[in-house]
Amino acid sequence: MRKVLSRFLLPVLLCISLLPADLVFALDDAQLLSETLLVPPTAVTAQQESDADPSVPQESEPVTEPEPTTAPEAETDPTLPAEDPTEMPELPTEDETTEATEPATADAPAAIRLSRSDVQAGTGETFYLFAQDETNRTVSVSFTVGDSMVLQQTTPGCFTAAASGQTTITARSSDGATADCTVTVFPAPNRIDLAKADVMLGVGETFRIDAKLPAGTFTSALQYETSGSSVLTHVSGDTFRARHSGTAAVTVSAHNGVSAVCTVTVKKAPKALTLAEPVLTLGVGETYRLQPGLPKNTWCSAFTYTSDTKAVTVSADGKLTAKKKGAATVTVTAQNGVSEVCAVTVKKAPKKITIPKTVKLNPGDTYAFAPAVKDGYASHSFTIKSSKKKIAAVSDALTITAKKRGTATVTVTAFNGASAQSDVQVLPLPKQIRFKKSAYHTQMGKHITPKFVLPEGTCCTRYTFTSSDPYIASIDENGVISCRSIGTATIKAETPNGKTATCSVSVSSIAVPVVSQLPAYPTGCEAASCTALLRYYGYDITLKSMVSAIPRQNIVYKNGRRYGPDINKKFVGNPAGSYTSSTPGYGAFSPVIRKALQKVINRQGGTHTARRISGCSFETLLEYLSEGHPAIVWSTYNMLVPQTVNSWYIPQPDGSARYFQYPRGTHVTVLKGYSRGTVTMMDPYGGNTKTFHRDTFRARWNLLGRQAVVLI
Repeated sequence: MRKVLSRFLLPVLLCISLLPADLVFALDDAQLLSETLLVPPTAVTAQQESDADPSVPQESEPVTEPEPTTAPEAETDPTLPAEDPTEMPELPTEDETTEATEPATADAPAAIRLSRSDVQAGTGETFYLFAQDETNRTVSVSFTVGDSMVLQQTTPGCFTAAASGQTTITARSSDGATADCTVTVFPAPNRIDLAKADVMLGVGETFRIDAKLPAGTFTSALQYETSGSSVLTHVSGDTFRARHSGTAAVTVSAHNGVSAVCTVTVKKAPKALTLAEPVLTLGVGETYRLQPGLPKNTWCSAFTYTSDTKAVTVSADGKLTAKKKGAATVTVTAQNGVSEVCAVTVKKAPKKITIPKTVKLNPGDTYAFAPAVKDGYASHSFTIKSSKKKIAAVSDALTITAKKRGTATVTVTAFNGASAQSDVQVLPLPKQIRFKKSAYHTQMGKHITPKFVLPEGTCCTRYTFTSSDPYIASIDENGVISCRSIGTATIKAETPNGKTATCSVSVSSIAVPVVSQLPAYPTGCEAASCTALLRYYGYDITLKSMVSAIPRQNIVYKNGRRYGPDINKKFVGNPAGSYTSSTPGYGAFSPVIRKALQKVINRQGGTHTARRISGCSFETLLEYLSEGHPAIVWSTYNMLVPQTVNSWYIPQPDGSARYFQYPRGTHVTVLKGYSRGTVTMMDPYGGNTKTFHRDTFRARWNLLGRQAVVLI
């Protein structure tokens, strides 16, 4: 029996003894080696050390041989006759041994495979291989490298890429089974290219660093390291998340030490968004891109967009498309949930657009076209084109610039192709100019745009204007004259080449019609002033109708006292009576008159608003006149100083009575003009126009509480 064992076991033991210790693997640990890792030739990173499979031998640790295990005793089949332990089995002859197939040992696989059949590496990189049998158990093998110039085996199973090229690693087991791995070695990268070397983020946002190597180079894995962990969180691999405001640097490196740096600036997340155009009108088929704005020192890299109707669709990058007539609310939302809305109205695409047929300019002038379309149609975007760019150059803002003398055709086109043309004439400046009218006569509150007469073949688009007395008539840079107060002023115009012209402007008071309260209404100045003011604005009203529109209440006598209404709520007495008649009339203050005016306006379907400006400054009152708004004012008759008062008792809700008095001779007129020293008004008592000193009127107006009513 010993001879038989020696014959079979000694060769096996001899083969095992000749193998290097590094190639002896524990079969029970074979399945722990699940994949091959490429590592740089330098020390393994801390993360890799923690993730390393303890069953793979490391260079710094010796391989421990597996402890021998005791083979289990063979079970005996009780149905078979027992063997005689003293009986030696018959040994085969030498010839029989040669012909017989040697029985395979339990540890010798019939076939093997390597952990990887194909490997790519950059010069200088190191990787490991191991072999497994069909049951995924690790098999001890020997390795040979086809081209040691391309690849070097530093230790058994450990290889280092030496030079560019391709070679084959062959693994051979103890029983002769083989397996190959093709290795392609590329040059190591000499640089790393980043898609973005500078990145801006808002707190809470994540991003990926897009790193690329030069063509034809290779590294198995890039390493990422950040300088500011308080600013950035390294999520995994090439992904980072912004934590706090600040700046951090992310270094991306290859196995050979080549690196690139991405600078990341983190700002606060926005608390609000803005849109350049929160209200949009588009034509069907038109597109528009939303561009959200952020508060200062905040940031958001990505937004989401939604539309609440099918009239407008919106893409992931904020591109709106008008699909059909209607309206939609498009919501743009930042990464942190802050949002803003854009109200979009969709109309028909225009069939026609309108621009001036002729535009005259001087060299160096600019002109902006403003295309018009019919109601119900829309185009938000237009393009512009010039037939002669050397004469009229164009920009994206529908603006042309006159370059030199000549004529060019400018075409403006809507988004759908509808277009219009304009002849742009670039002409020289005139050698002389004059106003078309040498004198203008108008009234306060009016605006005049005078015209000029120029020599044929010339034009002037820019004048310098001055007024001899802006208090009477001012003129703006566009040549619009504002007639502000009574008087006469001279307007002067000058061209860029120094040619001048003048005209006179005479301004009179506002043309308020005269309405007399006499003889029908001796104390009806309020109603007569209201009638005149309404007629000035074009309302059809009679004095009698106006009297009826003002609520009133007569004076009554009780226990020797006169009782009447609140003068701020009703007209006191009868406007057809005098102070001394049996049914006397006294008047009403501005709250009553404002309501009565508005009542008449509303009844006639007017658009004006009766505005009570009582308590305003004297300068504000005059400014209303300068803008063309005559005012109903409370003062005294002929600006006389009151000598007596009108008085009565006003009943109170609690049964008591409040004594009230105001100046006798109070009078209501329509203030319709002023100059530096006077005011002019329509006086209904006699029905004429009167002029008083400004300071006198101001004193009486102040006495009556600075009351005034205008129509706007």
